[in-house]
Amino acid sequence: MRTVENSLSPSEAQAPALFLERMQFFYELFPYPNRPIFLKPNPNGSIDAHAGFAQILSGHSEIPAGSRVDDLQLRDVRHAFSVNKRIALVGCGTDEPLLFRTLHPHNPMVAIDLSHRSLLRAERKIRWHQLKPVTLIHGDAETVLKREGLFDHIQCFGVLHHQPDPKKLLKTMAESMNSGGTLRLMIYSSNGRRLERGLQKKFNSLWRGILPHVSEHNPFSKMTKLRITWASLKLLCWRLLLPVAASSAKSGRFRYIGLSRARVADALLHPSDHALGLRDTLAWAGEYGLQLVSFKAKSYDLGWMKAHTHLQTPLQTLVAEEERGNISTNIVLVFQKVGTL
Repeated sequence: MRTVENSLSPSEAQAPALFLERMQFFYELFPYPNRPIFLKPNPNGSIDAHAGFAQILSGHSEIPAGSRVDDLQLRDVRHAFSVNKRIALVGCGTDEPLLFRTLHPHNPMVAIDLSHRSLLRAERKIRWHQLKPVTLIHGDAETVLKREGLFDHIQCFGVLHHQPDPKKLLKTMAESMNSGGTLRLMIYSSNGRRLERGLQKKFNSLWRGILPHVSEHNPFSKMTKLRITWASLKLLCWRLLLPVAASSAKSGRFRYIGLSRARVADALLHPSDHALGLRDTLAWAGEYGLQLVSFKAKSYDLGWMKAHTHLQTPLQTLVAEEERGNISTNIVLVFQKVGTL
């Protein structure tokens, strides 16, 4: 496994319990993305996130006659994914349960997160919008998935990068899928968050000064929380001043973060945001019986790259662009479970 621009030292990468402790602490301080409770996602604007969309891509359901994949409507994808099929949200944060319950009003659904505070906010949002409850589980995704049975669709967005062993979590997700099930996975491109990782490195000494003193009987102190909170406020001020203090190109580069302290902290203060190579991720997926059925990413030179059929040639181009550091966005991959481990 390549760990390009990894924010972890080798000793830290070998301590999964400590790693997860740090992740939990971070997201308890900064529940992510934590949009306002009254905002409800538009399901018609998130059709590609629907499990039925992945089922159509994998060939388990037909595209309506005369339609193309890009023309699919919500009724089409809902028809492709029956209401008795199970969904798992890995590293769900505060907002994903609301999105998926909006997309799938009746499906059995399990949402997993290390942060208890994030799950409380997710539950509050679902209640506010008077939607059917989602089973919210606080804990490590590997452990939870192993005891929760099999799923027909798993969503895992930007989570592998924050794991002590990304390959192991991918294997667990593959083992937790029914044959024919689908996995929608997002990974960061090695270049797409390079500037973010550069800023994160400035806080390595802060995190490494904290870790040796943390244990089950000696949790993070109030002073530790204050130090990290102060760092996040400085970063938020930096983000607020960008439009007037930096070039339009640099200001535009960080516009996606918005003005939320949680989003600023997640992008710029995250303690463990190591890059994963696309080639390695695809190789691991193949080992675990996962077949790629779709991808989407944007190249600086080639623009948007996406494919749903005849993947081999465009996939080779995508891998080459990613290894050149020429992918400017996150990479969205959809896999189908076709084999057994």
